[in-house]
Amino acid sequence: KDGEIRNRQGRAVSVDVQNRTLIQDVCSILRARHLVLSTSSFSHNLAAMSGEVRTVYSFDKEDGQYLSVCQRQNVTQWRYDAKQLPFFSKSGRANALEWMMGLKVTDMLDPTPCVPPKAPVLRPR
Repeated sequence: KDGEIRNRQGRAVSVDVQNRTLIQDVCSILRARHLVLSTSSFSHNLAAMSGEVRTVYSFDKEDGQYLSVCQRQNVTQWRYDAKQLPFFSKSGRANALEWMMGLKVTDMLDPTPCVPPKAPVLRPR
């Protein structure tokens, strides 16, 4: 649902939750400047291809599973993690829902900025 929520400073923040056709969702992600991403290669890879995105918030581990937007100079990516973040296969979705419903704010770890890897130094032979 679209709507407004309040941030920590009490300011209204507009939120637009997308769940439309595939083409509309792709266009929305590619045009967005600020994204909150699910743990999905679909959203991460589109964000990495976007020329518009400036800030990305994601709930994942830094394991190289997804393309990373933080390798671009003009993009900031914040990664959130939870204590004992389990892996759920497609067959374990019921367990994932139960885990998410029991997750407490105190289980969340502070966000860490994504730091792009240093480019390798190439030396002539």
